[in-house]
Amino acid sequence: MDFEQSFSFLLQWEGAVSDHPDDRGGLTVYGLSERTHPEACAAAFVAYKAGDEAGAKAIAQEVYRAEYWQKCRCPELDPRLAAAVFDAAVNLGTRGAGICLQKTINRLGGGVAPDGAIGPLTVAAAKTLLDALAWRQFNLERLAYYAEIAQKRPGQRAFLLGWINRTLALGDLIGQGET
Repeated sequence: MDFEQSFSFLLQWEGAVSDHPDDRGGLTVYGLSERTHPEACAAAFVAYKAGDEAGAKAIAQEVYRAEYWQKCRCPELDPRLAAAVFDAAVNLGTRGAGICLQKTINRLGGGVAPDGAIGPLTVAAAKTLLDALAWRQFNLERLAYYAEIAQKRPGQRAFLLGWINRTLALGDLIGQGET
């Protein structure tokens, strides 16, 4: 999946505007939280409230491309793994997605430090993985990461089923056409 396909999937799960009391990010607009991206969130919120949904989405798309897709080096990964890493980065942060990727690499026989930074060593190691297996293992690591979050922060348990469903839906989309 390329960036546009991955962004389209993300929009299905992030929705337009949300201000759930248990969401640690606070107000979110297309997944941009006021905690992580205060200026972009505010600009997207203003655009959305003014009826400019396309403008709000464009703001979100710009942030997601630069701060998640590019930062996680998704263009250098197998497209299926890239889609999984990108979506996890939006939901878990780039460090969380990096840890999941590094655990995937290590579980499949690689040897990288699980420091959360997706640098040249992590990308090189990811390129040695069997592509059809890599994204599936990544999604398993992602689900385990969510379970850890829910265990450590009981207030986040309200989101666990949604996180699981999102990960499974992405797996279904990535795996279309495979046998």
